[in-house]
Amino acid sequence: MHEPAIDAHNYREDARSKPTPGPVSRCAAPSFESLWSACAGHVRTYIAAVLFDSAMRDDLLQNTAMAAFQKFDQYDPERPFAAWAIGIARLEVLRARRSIARAKVVFDSEVVDKITAVYQAKIEEYDSRREALAKCLEHLAEDKRALVRLRYFDSMGYQDIAARLTCQEGAVRTMLCRLRAALEACIRRRLSQEGIRA
Repeated sequence: MHEPAIDAHNYREDARSKPTPGPVSRCAAPSFESLWSACAGHVRTYIAAVLFDSAMRDDLLQNTAMAAFQKFDQYDPERPFAAWAIGIARLEVLRARRSIARAKVVFDSEVVDKITAVYQAKIEEYDSRREALAKCLEHLAEDKRALVRLRYFDSMGYQDIAARLTCQEGAVRTMLCRLRAALEACIRRRLSQEGIRA
């Protein structure tokens, strides 16, 4: 199902109308558009979990996007954006419940709050694992990192990888199996060091 389109023109600030800032940091803060695009699927899944009326989900997702954009200056970059956006979606869900309560069976607000808390915790866990994976990949040798990229980022089949690397398909499978185990152990170790349950 298509995500509702967001009017990027309305969201984009006209940088030419602002004075040139001082020294620019090496890592510019992500824009609202990029952050929303990355988490819209998570927000949609959350909305579907707490709202039975499928006809309202797209509207609710769009309302959440608009509300999040309007409150973007309140977002704390130290917190996962998706968890923050789900918090805003919760308010939109509770508002929508009032309009459909008479016609539909809906969760009460306590149940919605519990589901919201679970989704926010899972989002934070997902983000932590993704960050740990990125760091673990950085420490792989270039040839091993390339192998992971071919299989899991480019979705290349075992036979095609073997042909690319001029080796046996069985050898490719064995190497990838060992790499998966090594990466999983690395992720668990990093999460443990950060006090996060793997």
